[in-house]
Amino acid sequence: MTKKKTAPAKKKSQSTKRKPSSRKKKSSLSPFVNFKNIALFTTLVLTGFILVTFFLPQDQWSYLRNKLLNNSSDHQARLELAEMYLNHRQFLEAETELNKLQKAKLLPHQEQLLAQLWQRKQAEDPQEIEAEIVKWQQILADYPDYRDGWLKLTILYLQLGKDDQATQALKNALELNPNYEITKNLQEALNQ
Repeated sequence: MTKKKTAPAKKKSQSTKRKPSSRKKKSSLSPFVNFKNIALFTTLVLTGFILVTFFLPQDQWSYLRNKLLNNSSDHQARLELAEMYLNHRQFLEAETELNKLQKAKLLPHQEQLLAQLWQRKQAEDPQEIEAEIVKWQQILADYPDYRDGWLKLTILYLQLGKDDQATQALKNALELNPNYEITKNLQEALNQ
């Protein structure tokens, strides 16, 4: 057996070496990912989002605000919005809406609702309650024997969660008339 002689492997000459190409290297990312496709995808997503939000039902807040934007004289929508503000203890916003209704021509049931909303705002708004407290303190400074004034002050303090002041006002009422039924009921409520 004779071995065939193989020609020695030729070394690659300098001329066959690869020259650095001016072309950019291909990314390892998919060929579908490029700026045009990303821009198209983003546009499609945003368009879909806008269409979906346009056709989705609105919450009650947005619905009422949009009604008022389209028709600022929609008194029923304004009353409902004011009531929603009161329900969420947003008293300044409620007052703004109620003030807008003061000069409006309302139907009788709307006038009644407006009066109820004003009363509710005054009864629940901490600033209104503080103003009432100041008023009753002034009255009681002039008439310290006014039992019902002390009871009113007790209730106002309780509304604000000021139990110590409520207890003191109730003690003053009890000193004036310890047998008055309402005073006894308030005392029992405070002691619980």
